[in-house]
Amino acid sequence: MTRTLRAALATVVATFTLAVAASPGAASASGYEKASWGMTLDQVKKLYPGGTKDTSPAGDAAYFVKQKFATQDAVVAFGFDGGQLAFVAIRFPEPGRKVDMKRVLYPSPTNEQAKAIAATVRKDLDARYGAPSFDADRQGPRPKRPTLRAAWNTPDGGSTVAFEIIPDAEGLRTDVGVSYGKRDP
Repeated sequence: MTRTLRAALATVVATFTLAVAASPGAASASGYEKASWGMTLDQVKKLYPGGTKDTSPAGDAAYFVKQKFATQDAVVAFGFDGGQLAFVAIRFPEPGRKVDMKRVLYPSPTNEQAKAIAATVRKDLDARYGAPSFDADRQGPRPKRPTLRAAWNTPDGGSTVAFEIIPDAEGLRTDVGVSYGKRDP
């Protein structure tokens, strides 16, 4: 099954309405890596050259790049609202498969591949941010967001990080996602 990251972006915005308590951990800027919330598309493009720009029918822009996250190949989507960077969504394609960056299409990992990716990503997030504010393995999944596995606030309090495992309808493949958004306490 080929999946587009554009479809995943719609679910990302809801992630950042979560009310999660602050969590201690590694230092982090308000934003994602080198990008800060409120940057323009041109500013993000300078930091992450060579990506693909897309504009929704509503006029909101997204910018997609391939990079490593937690040692895994990833497709990173920078989402803009009102011309300013508002969130970042990271998804992990099937290992070893080509990602079509012109159309931002990629095959999702198989269930077994997703388990391995999820374990690596979760370990990395725990190392970066410490114990999560929400952890479905300890507290059970949230009824409205059963795909949400864990959430952190960055130590500076400026960003929320969410970790999701999203099975497809056929049950054959699973998306693993990490989302960053500006925290609105």
